[in-house]
Amino acid sequence: MWDKLLGIGLGIVGPLDPSLQKTIVPSPFAGWAGVNIQQALVQALGVLVYLENDGNLGALGESRYGVGRDEQNMIYVKVGSGVAGGLILNKQLYRGDKGMAGEIGHIPIDFNGTLCHCGQYGCLETVAGKSGILMEARRLNPAIMTITDVISAAREGDPASVHALERAGKYLGFALASLVNSLNPSLIVLDGSTMQAGEIILRPLRSVLEAHCLPTSFTSTRVMIAEQSGAAMALGGIAAILDAIFG
Repeated sequence: MWDKLLGIGLGIVGPLDPSLQKTIVPSPFAGWAGVNIQQALVQALGVLVYLENDGNLGALGESRYGVGRDEQNMIYVKVGSGVAGGLILNKQLYRGDKGMAGEIGHIPIDFNGTLCHCGQYGCLETVAGKSGILMEARRLNPAIMTITDVISAAREGDPASVHALERAGKYLGFALASLVNSLNPSLIVLDGSTMQAGEIILRPLRSVLEAHCLPTSFTSTRVMIAEQSGAAMALGGIAAILDAIFG
């Protein structure tokens, strides 16, 4: 069966260089910066390998095979350990001039905040990623140990956990409001394990969007949970392979 494999699509956490072969900073894997990962994998596996930023793959997966299949302009956000993003503009993945587009997790949101792995302080990822949510919940309830505990406790009404998730939702809303006002997408797709909190995090996110988006932009932008949750990036890998081979 291996000889029938057309290629492998692989999502990489953090941005890639324009050639889609090497990671560049900021990245959680700074030690890999400049390493030609694509070339190394091709040599090791003997098959074509297509690298892409993980947020971009999620955006491709939802755009081609998920809730965004009929949308021209879409923002994809995966909220989990970090905050990954991907932009679909005019039905095409938008990477930007140097491949850095979609780094939503590094939008500055709290100028007095904690240090991010990118070297800056107060990035969205530091307050809306799992570690930021967990830190805030544990500040008020030290018995909370994991993000799963946060979500479970919030569903049972634990004030500390509800506060931590609502706080993350508000920060996500602030960051997304700037993108809605700038890009005027028809759809925001939210993905990732933290979205299992449902309305606890979605309600404050929508509220902030309504308060801070231009009215016309807000009314024309829907916010939806990913249809291919858990599989969007894998499906995006398939789309990347098909695009690379068949154009």
